[in-house]
Amino acid sequence: MVVSLGLDLGRSGSTIPIVLGGDEWKLRLLHLENLKSVSAPLVEELVNTLYAMYTPGVIVIESNGPGGVFIDYLIKHNSALPVVGVDTSVPPIDIDGVELWGDMVINAKEFYNVRAAMYWLTKLLFRDRRITLPFEDAALFAQLSSIMWMENRLTGKIQIDSKKGMKTFKSDLGEMDSSRSPDKADAFCLAALGYALIYQATQTPAVQVDEIMEPEPGFEGLFDIGRAGIETL
Repeated sequence: MVVSLGLDLGRSGSTIPIVLGGDEWKLRLLHLENLKSVSAPLVEELVNTLYAMYTPGVIVIESNGPGGVFIDYLIKHNSALPVVGVDTSVPPIDIDGVELWGDMVINAKEFYNVRAAMYWLTKLLFRDRRITLPFEDAALFAQLSSIMWMENRLTGKIQIDSKKGMKTFKSDLGEMDSSRSPDKADAFCLAALGYALIYQATQTPAVQVDEIMEPEPGFEGLFDIGRAGIETL
């Protein structure tokens, strides 16, 4: 089983690790936790514990933010953890295509930045019911549902609205306050990106590209997260 850990160190003072595992793009949420601290020693202790439990192939951390400070801490302490720092604000590496499942292929140059690419990848996983969740997490669902996307006016590339432009989302699954950062959603997408990084290393690039899809009528967000669109056990 391929395992990936996404770690988000929130500016609000919390740390969210999410572990995804599976094979052939059939993924399962293995772990979700909320650590009320971004203290480097405490976060390192948590990550070491999760690594011992799940042995992820990669630990993906957003480097443009508090995560960058934690990565520097790990480097100074000669950590042997398989950490990958990702600057989500920059354009993804322009490769011809990344094969996912079936005939599904996405093209890096379709996305404005890495943040847009990792959220779009997660969108496709939910759309094609490739993710199984052992429980419903209201905050995670609400955060994902509050994410909006658009085509960049100049480049036509897929772009995710900034966190400052997020809307308050309310449903029977939970509420996302637009003043807060979507820490759980970010960690989830970082974990999905980690799985893709591992998977990509074993694949031959393909050429077919998934087309930009319009949202369902009456729904303008990136994710239509609801009980009908998610598998739980």
